Amino acid sequence: FKDEAYERSSYCIGGAPEAVAESVVALTRDALARVDFRDFRGSHPTLGVMDHVAVNSLDAATIGVAADAARTIARRLGDEARLPTLFYGAARPDGRTLAATRRLTPYFETTDPAAVVRIAAPFDAGPATVDPAVGVATIGAVAHVLNFNVVLATGDAAVAKRISSAVRTRGGGPDALPHVEALALAHDGQYEVACNLTDVEVTPPAAVLERISRAAAAAGVAVDRSYHIGLTRAEIAAK
Repeated sequence: FKDEAYERSSYCIGGAPEAVAESVVALTRDALARVDFRDFRGSHPTLGVMDHVAVNSLDAATIGVAADAARTIARRLGDEARLPTLFYGAARPDGRTLAATRRLTPYFETTDPAAVVRIAAPFDAGPATVDPAVGVATIGAVAHVLNFNVVLATGDAAVAKRISSAVRTRGGGPDALPHVEALALAHDGQYEVACNLTDVEVTPPAAVLERISRAAAAAGVAVDRSYHIGLTRAEIAAK
């Protein structure tokens, strides 16, 4: 998946843990050879050229395998590409979430790539200092997560932020939905509510779209479209 407005691409890789790890390392090394993070001008928050690697298990029994693969990827990238990494999820003993890990960084504060050198949190793998041309990665292991985005027909940041707040679990108030992380982001002249759905069995995309549509209508804003990034569980099962 490629998004030019965000200057961001996503890849979904499936297979045996060793093959997945090898593919991620090769992809990252190629990206680092081609991209200088100091040139980033996109509107999506990011910490580096390879901003985020999520190793997803499809059932509870394999989360340990996913965690081992995540740590292997991080350590190899630290050794082979000098990439500092912050772990999250099952890759850490305390299970710290991705959102909590990002809050230790300037991720939610600015899209200026120069800000990554200010990260004070100790890295879990790789060098202790940040190369501004490379940045930082967050790498972790969690159950399947679906990225679901809803584009709003508005360029009003304040309205978009109120709508995103109405749907997300953390700080979302009485109408918040469970297992939803949401952020309002500028996107090609409009705003979209970018969501991580961490348990689609409890909160499926349709429920998120309905809640956002209701909040948007109350604010006098139309929903332009919605889409997901990566594969759903059903799409994975069909492969």
